[in-house]
Parts: sequence; structure tokens; C-alpha cells
Amino acid sequence: MGIQRLLLLTGVLLMLACQRKSMPVSVVSEQKRTLFEGYFIEANKHFINGKYGEAQGNFEKAASLMPEDGATNFMLCRLALGRNELNKAVEYGKVAVKADDKNKYYYLMLAKAYEQKMEVDEAIKVYKKLLEKSPGSEEYLYDLAGLYVYQRNYAEAIRSYKKIEEYFGRNLETTRSIQQIYLRENKLEEAFQEGESLMKAYPDDNEIKIAQAELLLNNKREDDAIRLLMEVIKEEPENPRSHLILADVYQMKGESIKAEEEMRIVFSNPDMDLDTKLKILEDKMQGQKSEQNKQNCIILGEKILKVHNSDARAHAAMGEVWLFNNQKKEAIDEFVKAKNIDKANFNLWLKLLQLDAELNRSDSLITHSEQALELFPNQAVLWLYNGMGYSQKKSYQTAVDAFEEGRKLAGNNQELKNYFNIHLGDTYHYTKEYTKSDEAYEEVLKVDKNNDHVLNNYSYFLSLRKEKLNDAKSMSERLVKKYPSEATYLDTHAWVLYMLKEYEQAKKYLEVALENNGANNGTIVEHYGDVLYQLGEKNKALEQWKKAQKLGDASEFIDKKVADGKLYE
Repeated sequence: MGIQRLLLLTGVLLMLACQRKSMPVSVVSEQKRTLFEGYFIEANKHFINGKYGEAQGNFEKAASLMPEDGATNFMLCRLALGRNELNKAVEYGKVAVKADDKNKYYYLMLAKAYEQKMEVDEAIKVYKKLLEKSPGSEEYLYDLAGLYVYQRNYAEAIRSYKKIEEYFGRNLETTRSIQQIYLRENKLEEAFQEGESLMKAYPDDNEIKIAQAELLLNNKREDDAIRLLMEVIKEEPENPRSHLILADVYQMKGESIKAEEEMRIVFSNPDMDLDTKLKILEDKMQGQKSEQNKQNCIILGEKILKVHNSDARAHAAMGEVWLFNNQKKEAIDEFVKAKNIDKANFNLWLKLLQLDAELNRSDSLITHSEQALELFPNQAVLWLYNGMGYSQKKSYQTAVDAFEEGRKLAGNNQELKNYFNIHLGDTYHYTKEYTKSDEAYEEVLKVDKNNDHVLNNYSYFLSLRKEKLNDAKSMSERLVKKYPSEATYLDTHAWVLYMLKEYEQAKKYLEVALENNGANNGTIVEHYGDVLYQLGEKNKALEQWKKAQKLGDASEFIDKKVADGKLYE
């Protein structure tokens, strides 16, 4: 047995030996006592080692020799509570208390048994007996008061709290408990008077005044709350809680400008903890989307930075403020600062990478994803962002390598696997590994047969390759039925029809696309020109090619088409 465990066991045995009343040798034979002690010690060894079944058996053997022993019944009560055998626990507890009616631990264990049985009246009796028989147990008046509150016996609860005040002096915690009882009974004036009385007892304690102000505010006594808070501010101008509550008061009164002024004082105060400020700021950003609220959030965020500039959470919060104001580039700057301070915060990296991806910042996406991968090489999503960055830079083979690595790490996360397969389908097309591209797309469609991205790109790439055109038509057809006015999907379907030489149908869908913002897309306009050319409308085709040339994003053949007035593919 280790020395620490031996010392612990010795301590337990000594405690229990002290708890147990000694019995004269004439009452218990020496042999019987020796046998009892052996069972008792063995039981405690098992108890300390967590072998409660063995402990139970040995305590029962000890009890069979000395059934009225207090310590043994105390431990049996404790074990019975652990097994939720509440009736047994009560019986053992009663025996323990009878054996030593001044031992507070015995009373407490019995009270706990009654509480778990929901026999509150009996538990109350035990606590009252404890307070009567065991001097120095006044701290358990709190438990007694709590049970009276549970019974809704508010008069006795208040009486118990008043006794607490007699023993320990008046304090804010006890006063609040009494006030809560009065509030439950809708006795507002009594609750207020209780606070007033405490303030008179401790006139220099501003925390008591602030607590009273909160109570007044919560019960629509705003002007009285303001009066108290102003007293505190006069004595302690920098007291952050007084300004914080005052901001709430002004907000409730509809005086939003004054409320914001108070809030700015709070946010400028280094004594107000950052967590509280962040929670307030978060709540504000979940509220109104008005320009005034957005500007207020910027001001508060900047004040947080001024006071807590070395804390990554402050910069992350400012990043969220910029996002709330739809200023993504400014948000990125703050998230970069945040991750530089707290590199181990994975969520900061994700937030930064998400913004890089949204803004097509391919260089930053590559740099930040590779920095993150040095710290978290087994996080699949980082490989996704890394591959996206390289794909945007047209470094397709490097992108493929990243996507493949990430797909392996995705494990059973099907949603993440889908993302990898979508990107692999696109990227393998550009590396001309068409079989792998098709396989990746098919993997997505097995679990998400209506995936918009896959239906669009897969069908379009098949049309470019002039392969499986009927499959391509089926996929693109599903998309235009689902999105009858989406120009990109209409163009894809039209191009599949074009490859099937269904020019009239292709023209029809392209014209709908042009009516739905497609007229500003060089690819769609060029496709329309190609269809017109196939239908013999060569002059109109040339007009469309010229438009596409000006718009950009047309094919590599656009200049030759315009120069020669002929179709090149």
C-alpha cells in the first residue's frame, strides 16, 4: 500500500474511532471487540479503494457484532445512499444518530437520506435537532432555510435567515435571499425595505447600493435606481458595474443616447472584465441591424481593443464587429492579429480561411492554410482550404494532392468527404484525368443525388468532352426545372443541347438565360452566338460574338470568330 493511501486510511479510521462512542469492556467482550475492529478496518480499506461491495459486506459483519455502533451505521447509511436504497439509508442513519446525538456528520447523512426520499418535513426535523444538539453547526441554518423555501414555508425561511444574521452578521447574500422570498410573495415594499436596512447598516458599501439598484430596476423603479447609482458614481466615478446598470436603466427608459454613453464608459474601464464586455457586444450584434447600432458596435469594439489589445479575444471580437458591418477586409486584419496572438485557437484559423476563400484571396488562402497545417496537420478542413487556394491559382496538381490528403483524413464525416469529392471532380477535369473526375462526382451523387454544383459542373464538363451526353442532359434538365431562371444552369443545359445538335432547344434556353442577367456574361453571350451560327443566322451570331469579346470571359476562339465571322471550336 502506498504511503499516501496508508496515511489517508489512518486518518479515516482515526476520525471514525473518534466518532464512535467507546463501550465498556464489560458490555462487549474483548474477543468480540477485536473481531469487530478487524471487520471495520477491512471495510474501510475496501471503501477507500472504491470496492464498495466488499466494504458493504464487511461493514454488515461489523454491525452484526455491534449493531448500535454509530460509525458503522454511518458508513452503511453512506453506502445505501450510493445505491439509492433510501429506506435502508434512513434506518442506518437513525441508528447512527441515536448512538451519538452530538455528531453533526451523522445528522447530515440522515438529513441527506430524507432529502433524497423527498421527505422534507423529516429532513427539517433532523436539521433542527442538529442545531439543538451540536453547537457550532449554525452554518446549516442555510440548508434549513433552503428546505423551508422548497416547502414554500416562507415565514420559517425568513426566520432561519434572520437567525443566520444573528450568528454571522448581516450580509448581502442573506439579504438577497430574504428579498427573493418577499418577491415571490409579491411583497415589493418589504423587499425594498430589506435592502434599505442593509444599506443603513453598511452605508459605505457601494456593492450593497448597486444590488439595491438592480432590484429597483428589475421591478420598474428606474428613477430610484438612478438615484442610488448616481450616489455610487459620485463616490466611485470609475465603478464599472454602476455604469453598466445605469446603461440598462437608460435603455429601459428609452434614452438610448445616454445608455450608449454609459456603455462606452464601461468598455473603456480596464477593471470591467473582458468576458462581460464580449457578451454585451455579442448581444448587441444579435440585435438591431440599424446603422446606428452598427456604428455603436464599432465604437465599443475599438474601446475593447484599446484596453485589451494583447488579448486575442479582443481582436476576434473586433473582427466580428467588422463582419457585422459587412467590412470583410477589415475583419480579416483583426482575425490575423488574433491568430498571431493565439496560434493554438483553431476556430480563429477557420474564420480567417473562410474569409480568404469568400474574397478569393488565393495567396492568403495558401499562406494561412499552410501556417495552420503546421499546427494542425491532421485537420481535414485545412487541406480543403489549401487545395482551394492552389486551385484558384490554377496549380491544379498541387490542389489535387491537398484534396486527396484531406479526403483521407475526413474519415466518416460524409459532408466533408462530399466537399473534397466536389473539388476533386472539378480539379481532375483541369488535369485532364477525366475518369477520376467522373468518379469523384459520382461519389457525391450516391449520397446527394441533387447536389447543384455537381449536376451543373459534371454535365457541363461532359458536354465539353462530348461524352455521355444523355446523362449530361438528364442532370442539367433537373437543374433547370429546379431553377428555371438561373442563368448559369440555363447556359449549361443549353450547351448540352448544343452538343446534341438540338440547336432550337438550346436557343430557347439561352434566350431565357440572357433575360435573367446572362446578357452580362461573356460565356453565355458567346454560346448564344454559336447557336445562332448553327441555325444559319450568321450576322446575328457575329453581333453576339462582338458583345462577348467586349464582356470578357469568352473562349480562346472569340477573337478569331469576330475577325473571320466564322465558328471555331
